[in-house]
Amino acid sequence: MLRKFVAICLFLWCARADAEGAAFAMTPEASNNPHLARILGNPAVPHGLGINVHPGEGLAAARDFELVQRLGLSLIRADFLWSEIERETGRYDWHRYDTIVSQSRAHGITPLFILDYANPLYVTKGGEGSVGQPSPAPISDAAQTAFGRFAAAAAARYRGLALWELWNEPNINFGQPIDLDAYIRFAGVVCKAMRHADPDAAIIGPASSEFAFSFLRDFIASDRDHCFDAVSVHPYRDGDPETVLEDWERLRAMSPGFVLANSEWGYSSIGGEWTLERQAEYVARLYLVDLLAGVPITMIYDARNDSLSGTDLQANFGLTNFWGRPKPAGQRLAALVSSLNKLELLGRVRSPKADFLLLFGAGNQKKIAAWTTRSADIHVTLDSRLCIAAVGSRSAGADVAKCDDTDQVLQIEPISLMLTGQPIVVTIRDRRP
Repeated sequence: MLRKFVAICLFLWCARADAEGAAFAMTPEASNNPHLARILGNPAVPHGLGINVHPGEGLAAARDFELVQRLGLSLIRADFLWSEIERETGRYDWHRYDTIVSQSRAHGITPLFILDYANPLYVTKGGEGSVGQPSPAPISDAAQTAFGRFAAAAAARYRGLALWELWNEPNINFGQPIDLDAYIRFAGVVCKAMRHADPDAAIIGPASSEFAFSFLRDFIASDRDHCFDAVSVHPYRDGDPETVLEDWERLRAMSPGFVLANSEWGYSSIGGEWTLERQAEYVARLYLVDLLAGVPITMIYDARNDSLSGTDLQANFGLTNFWGRPKPAGQRLAALVSSLNKLELLGRVRSPKADFLLLFGAGNQKKIAAWTTRSADIHVTLDSRLCIAAVGSRSAGADVAKCDDTDQVLQIEPISLMLTGQPIVVTIRDRRP
């Protein structure tokens, strides 16, 4: 395979304490949001990294949580079904979700619950619809008020134990036909009811299917009081995960003061150019790219394959197979998380745009996670002086090797790396005097 040689010789020297570098670890929106900070903890790996699950009952549920724990993740995302909890008007059966919360706590995991879908007590009966199809939704004032009571009761019961997301992909399934104005009214009613029940609740939305910027703009504009803590998106795409950087930058410009969240994103392991190997590369990279963009919540889809099918693309998003055995994507993500455990992202080493070298650190320990988006492997030499662009900054993706005035500058022992599409993690050492 063709290999190119690139020497990254970055200049300017400035002695700055590690603590100053750590200031780059989070965007101001994330670090200043007490509701999310209370749930997520510090910004070190793997805080904020989780996976979508469909918890079973009994032993099946226990296996699901053990699987997530083995992957080294801190969050799960699961449906919190209105129709399952309120089967009689005004009476709530929390049994199943008490178990999920209890199992989560036992395994050191925090649930992100999706408050979702219709309830035949308040909404005309009908199928929930398939992906991309509209489904019954609480459109009327009475139904939205009832959903608000249900969500407020949930927030009060699980105070401090969960994150909450209002609905799932409403831009492709809220109402028959889809009614985004109704969703925005719904989101306002429900969020305010939850805030009344628990002023410190961590609430995100709207879980938009892809970057539907017009819808997102209307949603953000409607939340004048910042009831929501984060704007959540499902950034699915067929191409490289690095292409999301421009989308996150555009959304951040539209949503000052809001944290940004990726609440569902993954890649299948079959179909056309998709393979087990490509899934493994892209899943690891999507997490690192989210961190680079200053997105503190990344929920990967999915924990396990939905079936034994070897031809159904949608059924093969799992990091494990149908029986819970890790696929390469699960193995590589677990190894990445283990290598970076308890380290914070400090920024991106200045380099050509196609190459990604992210600096992580804590105290005197520093590591670089590195990969390339080029079609061929590339040999890279890091010289003794590295310029580090801040997390979430526009310059973090710049195609330049020249230091910016805002950069952190480090002096290290030179190191050579072979970059491929699969991220590697290497330890770097401060240069000896």
